[in-house]
Amino acid sequence: MALDDKMVEILVGVSMKIKALPLSPHNHGDRWIWGGDKKGGFTVKFAYHIAQNRILEDDFSTPNPSATLWKHLWQAPVQGNVKVCVRKAAANILPTRSRLSERGIDIDTQCPFCDEEVESPIHALRDCPHAVSILQVANIPTLTNASCVANWLIAIYTLAPAAFSPLLMLIWATWRNRNSRIWEEDCKSAHELVPLTLGWWNDYKAAHVHPVRDNGLRVLHKWCKHSFGFIKLNVDAAFNMDTGLAGLGGIFLDHEGSVVGGFRHTLEVANSPRHAELLALIHGVQLALDHHLTPLVVESDCMDLVQAIPGSSLDHSDLGFLLSDLRALLIAALGARVGYGKRTTNLVAHSLAQEAKDGQFSVNFFTNCPPSVEAFVFSDCNDSPSMN
Repeated sequence: MALDDKMVEILVGVSMKIKALPLSPHNHGDRWIWGGDKKGGFTVKFAYHIAQNRILEDDFSTPNPSATLWKHLWQAPVQGNVKVCVRKAAANILPTRSRLSERGIDIDTQCPFCDEEVESPIHALRDCPHAVSILQVANIPTLTNASCVANWLIAIYTLAPAAFSPLLMLIWATWRNRNSRIWEEDCKSAHELVPLTLGWWNDYKAAHVHPVRDNGLRVLHKWCKHSFGFIKLNVDAAFNMDTGLAGLGGIFLDHEGSVVGGFRHTLEVANSPRHAELLALIHGVQLALDHHLTPLVVESDCMDLVQAIPGSSLDHSDLGFLLSDLRALLIAALGARVGYGKRTTNLVAHSLAQEAKDGQFSVNFFTNCPPSVEAFVFSDCNDSPSMN
């Protein structure tokens, strides 16, 4: 019986996923891992995200805008209590008078500011004259066609993303100001509240929002020559997110910066960019052993792996067995260590990996530097500092 095109497409997809499994060639004992987490461990936090996505997805075949909203909300550079307040408003569980009444509490449902409309979440935070004045002072669009807080937030992020985080702060401040009026008979005007709130936000960002931390790693910003007698290996990987095709690249340089070897290798499919980066490290160290390029110092621009090698953060993930293989190779390479360097320190290996991704190379080891990367080698190795 002939297979239809749809079935063939499904079978090819399954085949590629099987091929992409990060399998070790060595005999490791079987163990269970939680595939949904990069560290292989099950957490309540991850279960919460699964449940949230399942509840919110009315149609699994189409993207869910609310799921995107939660992602942007939790990643926004604002305080945690602001995120909690906005999440309650977006989920329609903020304890406004209308919501309390719906839950059986005998209460006047009129807005405590305007006393003209029922106090729903969207009225309290956008439509009430009190809220409108705050948004106008802050120059935040009201977008009154959005019928609820969640839709309003989605529309703001889509049409005016720069206003998203300030709006989160102002929603929290508006609700706080509303509570102060009810419980403390104190209320700030919009011209007082907006600069005060945005000032708090700027102070928070200055104290808490930083560039990506190096977590104690020595971070290199420029390629460095290493100590006399050592060979330095820089590796990188390039990954096609659509096809899973990956390219691995690496370059071996002596203490003077002269090329003593390198490699390009094309992978038909890899599981993820990090899987490809790990295979680049394994291939590079194995080639160093095969060609007696030791003692060895290794450098990668994948911080997750550099941190995981001496630690155990990924030992129970799908990459755990391959990490064990890499550690054994590093020991065999006279105790070689892997350090972290930014992409700017890794341009030669990066270029070789891109060439491997775009071509067809089967562990192509070379001793003469390819013309395509000669300029990068020259730039890296001339007048570069020494690393002692």
